Amino acid sequence: MPRKLVKRAGEAANLTRLVTPHMLRHTAATQLLEHGVDIRFVQKLLGHQSIGTTEGYTSVSDASLKLTIMEARKRMEII
Repeated sequence: MPRKLVKRAGEAANLTRLVTPHMLRHTAATQLLEHGVDIRFVQKLLGHQSIGTTEGYTSVSDASLKLTIMEARKRMEII
């Protein structure tokens, strides 16, 4: 049932790519991590026993990674 609801919502939004509940789960996890939510919270939210599963399940965008590195460099310059 959730798969059909998500598929219909994607079609109603005129998306060119099929959207699945699994994709939404990945996207939500990635967004949480990119916005500073601790990975342990995301692990619990997703119901994973192993943090390794959560790490493999999520991804961090190149833009987010670059921003994080640049912010860290700025903090290091202050010290």
